[in-house]
Amino acid sequence: MFFSEEAKKNKDYGVDILDWEGSRPDNFSFIKHMFAGSMAGIMEHCGMFPFDTIKTHMQASKAKLGFFKSVARLYKEHGLLRFYKGANVIASGCIPAHACYFTTYEVAKEKFGIEDGKTHFLLSGMIGSMATLFHDAFLTPSDVIKQRMQLGNLSTLECIKKTIREEGLIALYRSYPITTMMNIPFAFVIVSANENIKVYAKPKEKDYPFVYYFAC
Repeated sequence: MFFSEEAKKNKDYGVDILDWEGSRPDNFSFIKHMFAGSMAGIMEHCGMFPFDTIKTHMQASKAKLGFFKSVARLYKEHGLLRFYKGANVIASGCIPAHACYFTTYEVAKEKFGIEDGKTHFLLSGMIGSMATLFHDAFLTPSDVIKQRMQLGNLSTLECIKKTIREEGLIALYRSYPITTMMNIPFAFVIVSANENIKVYAKPKEKDYPFVYYFAC
């Protein structure tokens, strides 16, 4: 009941990559979606990484330091680079994670017959949630190592070896269930809101880029 008439005509709801690319009005290729998603992920995570480091220390610290005291303490330890410890891990992890997220979402939109310019509140949210499952499967191990590097003094390779040696590979995915429990409702709301705000806010006569920025 959630599929468009166009999608219902295809009994198996299948989609071929070449057909998908050819059906896009902007002729935006599958590979370009992967690349754009990866770059968006890197910019997002690396741009906000210093704040993530501060947040991690504030949550884990027994000293109950505030924001500014936490910043001063971290800077005193190793300077500005201290705020980016572990950024290489999350950057490498978000490349496949975000590539998978955006391509899964775009292909799923085509597969389920979601048309641009029309509202699909429930289906948009469901597809966003599904894409998040794949995204978190790639990013969770990187996030585990990233947090341990933020709180410790080990290098990337040392941290990975120590974690696997002492806790096994399962340690890299131990937080996956709770991560998806948090991210699925978030993705449902934000994707559904983003897609449908664009429909209602976009002028019919002409495209205005600021509409997409506002929706995001």
